[in-house]
Amino acid sequence: MSVEAVVEAEVVRSADEWAEVIKADLSRAVEGIVTAGQNLIAAKADVRHGEWLLMLSAIGISEAEASRLRAIATRVGNLPNLEALPRSVSALYELSRLPAEQIESGIESGAITPDMTIRDAKDFARPSAPEPEPTVGQCIQCGDTLPLEQLYEGGQGYECDPCVSGGGELADEMPTEPELPPLPENYMAVNAGDQFREDAQEEWEPERKAEPTSEPITPVSQPQKRKPLPDSFWRATYDLKKRSETVVRLSADDRFKKNKDQIADVNLSDLIRVRDALNGVIQQLEG
Repeated sequence: MSVEAVVEAEVVRSADEWAEVIKADLSRAVEGIVTAGQNLIAAKADVRHGEWLLMLSAIGISEAEASRLRAIATRVGNLPNLEALPRSVSALYELSRLPAEQIESGIESGAITPDMTIRDAKDFARPSAPEPEPTVGQCIQCGDTLPLEQLYEGGQGYECDPCVSGGGELADEMPTEPELPPLPENYMAVNAGDQFREDAQEEWEPERKAEPTSEPITPVSQPQKRKPLPDSFWRATYDLKKRSETVVRLSADDRFKKNKDQIADVNLSDLIRVRDALNGVIQQLEG
């Protein structure tokens, strides 16, 4: 039944009789408030034209209050456990604008009680504020905690730029360059003719000549520990995706149009090469 539902126009009570019945309803708790609203709906269709406002005056309520009572009756009249609802008309009206499921849940949780005030009802009806999104994360490789804008999010968690680019656990797998023996202090000295001094060169050369050269030493190959190719491919693809997002974001900058020619001169050829290379990889994966 809507607030303005019309029942069959039949004089069953006079305006004064309706006023007495509704005043008696309002003297009772929640059930009386609901019943008063239901009787107001019936009385509005029953009393003669011009008697409605006089009846409300006899009851001691305004037309706005009567409208709220009718809304309460329409929206919460069929709910179970009416005795658990607020005794305050204002609080009850605030709750009546909520879905029935939310009201029933509030009764079960104890958030809605007969002593609930209008402020409590408004707080209950107000949508809950969303939980703030995290602003920092922890790299799953090195454990560093950094702002999210400095991390990449993958299937297993966050990773920082050094770890994605080859640092972190991957750093142990990178081959290192062999160290050469230091040069003598005067090896790079030059004479007046701007030539290397022969005596300075000879100071270091004997050490090099003393090394046997007849049989070259074959370095012992060490098996390199490598990560599975799918993992490495995922890391590279994820890193590329992040970089491409940065490029797209920069192209949306309001200064892009003004600097377009300068950007194209420096970057267009590289972008084309990247595009062509990626097209080749995509064709291999799709083939």
